[in-house]
Amino acid sequence: MSKFELTDVTDVLLTTILDAVPASISFRDSANRFVYINQGAAEKYLLLAQSQDSSRDWSIEDFIGKSIPELFGAGVMEGTENLISKVIKTGEAISDHEFTGPLSTDSLRLSITPLLDDRNNITGAVTIAIDVTEHKEMERAIQDSDAFNQAVMANMIDALFVIDMHGTIRTANQAAEKLFGYRVDEFIGHPISDLMTDGDGQNHDDYLSNYLRTGHSKILGKGPREVLGLHKNGKTISLELNVGRIDLNGEILFVGSLRDISERKLTETALQLSQEETFGAQQRLVDAIEGIREGFALYDTERRMVLHNKTLREMYPGTVDEFDNGATFDEILRAAARSGAVVAAIGREDEWVAERLRSFGRGDQAIEQQLDDGRWVLISDQTTREGGVVSVRTDITKLKRREGELLQAQKMEALGQLTGGVAHDFNNLLAIMMGNIALLEEELGPGHALLKLTDPTLRAIDQAAELTNRMLSFARQQPLQVQAIKPSLLLSNLEPLLSRALVEGIEIEFSVLTDGWDCLADLGQLEQAMLNLAINARDAMPRGGRLRIVSENFVMPNSTKSQQPSLPPGEYALISVTDTGHGIAAADLPRIFDPFFTTKGIGKGSGLGLSMVHGFIKQSNGDITVQSEIGSGTTMSLFLPRAVERRENIGPDVPIIPVATGTNETILVVEDDEDLRTMVVRCLEKFGYDVSTAATGQGGLDELRKQGAVDLLLTDVLLPGGLNGQQAADQAALFCPDLKVLFMSGYAREAIIDQGRLRDNVRMLSKPFSPSELGKSVRDALDET
Repeated sequence: MSKFELTDVTDVLLTTILDAVPASISFRDSANRFVYINQGAAEKYLLLAQSQDSSRDWSIEDFIGKSIPELFGAGVMEGTENLISKVIKTGEAISDHEFTGPLSTDSLRLSITPLLDDRNNITGAVTIAIDVTEHKEMERAIQDSDAFNQAVMANMIDALFVIDMHGTIRTANQAAEKLFGYRVDEFIGHPISDLMTDGDGQNHDDYLSNYLRTGHSKILGKGPREVLGLHKNGKTISLELNVGRIDLNGEILFVGSLRDISERKLTETALQLSQEETFGAQQRLVDAIEGIREGFALYDTERRMVLHNKTLREMYPGTVDEFDNGATFDEILRAAARSGAVVAAIGREDEWVAERLRSFGRGDQAIEQQLDDGRWVLISDQTTREGGVVSVRTDITKLKRREGELLQAQKMEALGQLTGGVAHDFNNLLAIMMGNIALLEEELGPGHALLKLTDPTLRAIDQAAELTNRMLSFARQQPLQVQAIKPSLLLSNLEPLLSRALVEGIEIEFSVLTDGWDCLADLGQLEQAMLNLAINARDAMPRGGRLRIVSENFVMPNSTKSQQPSLPPGEYALISVTDTGHGIAAADLPRIFDPFFTTKGIGKGSGLGLSMVHGFIKQSNGDITVQSEIGSGTTMSLFLPRAVERRENIGPDVPIIPVATGTNETILVVEDDEDLRTMVVRCLEKFGYDVSTAATGQGGLDELRKQGAVDLLLTDVLLPGGLNGQQAADQAALFCPDLKVLFMSGYAREAIIDQGRLRDNVRMLSKPFSPSELGKSVRDALDET
């Protein structure tokens, strides 16, 4: 293969750069046939081809392997092609050959350089044609201007100086004024060396003195040489100097013409830099690819690896030898399968290799792949124009982890909604049982033998209500009595209780920050959460151990923590519980907050403890994290928002006072559950109220219109038929503006307010409720002014 032939690697890495060069570039072989042309050359040759033969659609591929005479016939661009053939034959480069394009008046400057192989044999040539039309037009404009403005020195575009044998300026032309910024009268009488840099000025003086002494000159009549001039403003000027001698009336004078070649020097420098960039671009691009985070590989048309980077080596360390030896993709796949680097290939190597070979090079199929170190990569293969393949692997481990966290959050949200709905329906049932048994006890009277049956039933109902509270806690729907709590005081008060909850052989240790921040939480729920965590820790240490409880301040974000909670930035009180127990398996960690999931044996745990803690903490705008390994113990960390200002308790007023009876007020009860509606009616009638009923929101509105005078609307929040309790109350207010309203619901107040089903400034009675609670709430609503 010749040095100038384009390999797949060169084509991939350099085509874009060559196409971007503002010149027409072609590579010719030893027979002056095209090997490669860039985008600039292609545009000009395609125009020529179309003008020669418009009956066919020309493309770049039509030129490769053919010469200009073969394409367009003898005589087309004959002079230029002869020059190229001459360079190929003699090996002598040609620079700055100017010619006119075949289809226009564009002026082009052509450079032709021979291409040599490793033995210095000529294998072809590279041509670079630069459009200098604008430059030529500028030169013509300058010439026209000088011809117009200079009558004496017509056509003199160069700066012209006449000096004597001492190097003193005798005269200068207008071009010299323009070039150096001085007037002609400022030049006269000054040494010409004052217009040069120190080095060139000294050389000039030496040349002059040597010539006068020996009669020999290195510059006189020797053609142009480059010097650096000094403008009046101190700026250096690149100049081309020609010196001639004049003998005038027996006096020796010297004429020097100076041409500003700054633009040409800039062009030459730019061209040199462009060539250096072209030849250095491949290495720079390889270096850039080596440093990217993505794993990169380039395969040729035979699916053989020709380039890869450091990241790919790190992803597949067991296949590095195949990478370095330029193995085929098939060979690399089999090496990866043998090394166990890809999880999907373990135990099914041949099948996996076949699947990957089928998908290789298909850019429409991005593939996710799990590596043996736990990382995930996304593989994208793109086929190049020449048929090779560029394969890129992006580490998506964090993205996969976040997807798992999102799925877990969605699962927990769905479980919460389901649990909240079950708790709501259960509360309706408990309300019926609690109310009817209370009515039954009154009917039986004190001391009746059947009260021995009603008492345990009521206790069972209380236990069931506690269970629904736990379910609502998991669903984040239980009402909270939020207050500012000092963690150090809380833990001090809990120490005796926690100590009693532990068994002998477990040492409990407190590390409490006495001046730590207060947190916002429900005191009872937080105490219950701490007790649950202590009991879980106790069960994890059946042979004894150490339980350590720590309180501290925490600022989010905080990069010193090994596992961050899902919290917005801010200040939090942190309470952590650490045990030295058997730990939790990694496979169980994602499920530990699921309701009814437990790692304890059958009959040793309900699986609601941690789910209740999780729900309570989340409802309190905090978070809980777990760090655990088998054999290394467990740390549960509770993060609760800092209490900056004390807040009023949130939740219903708990104390129950004796029921105040009715005074013949009329109450409309709207409840879709018939048994619950019957119990409520019986209680209200017993308290001395006139009661009417409806099962739907619309039914309640119809009953209001029929009754005319109703003192209180007692309605469930969730109702069938299209109108909920809040909507029915809003419509009732339009024709009964003085109507008092009391809502009741098996959901927590905050939950249905957050759902938009209830406004936050209304009265609500939570199910289940006793007859006395019902009577008090109704009386309070009627007496409200």
